[in-house]
Amino acid sequence: MSIKLIHEPIIVGENGHLLAIGGGLDWIVVVTREALDVVTLQHDATVALLRRHSDMFLEIAELQLAARDFSRDRIWINEEDVELWLASSSVRASSDFPALPENWRRTGGHKQQAGTPNNAHSRLS
Repeated sequence: MSIKLIHEPIIVGENGHLLAIGGGLDWIVVVTREALDVVTLQHDATVALLRRHSDMFLEIAELQLAARDFSRDRIWINEEDVELWLASSSVRASSDFPALPENWRRTGGHKQQAGTPNNAHSRLS
């Protein structure tokens, strides 16, 4: 299912919100500050940065919809989702989004084990 941005991105608290429509339904794509940090290498979530990367976040959201990984009308995108998307050479090669910089290092949290379900998407904002 394809989803499209229907409103200017907004920042609520630390998280970005993309209001989108797909399959005749409205979706709220919540992008955590940490997810935005992965692609911007900054610690300041701004509307401009969210807008600049909105196509990538919507592609990740489409993958989560296909996997039925969402809670009600919200699709959560966290840093692991972005890291997995960027690490996918087939997706990255067919997009304008660069690989992670060589000097990039993850600064906190834990790496998800392969095959372990990601429960971050079931949180409500």
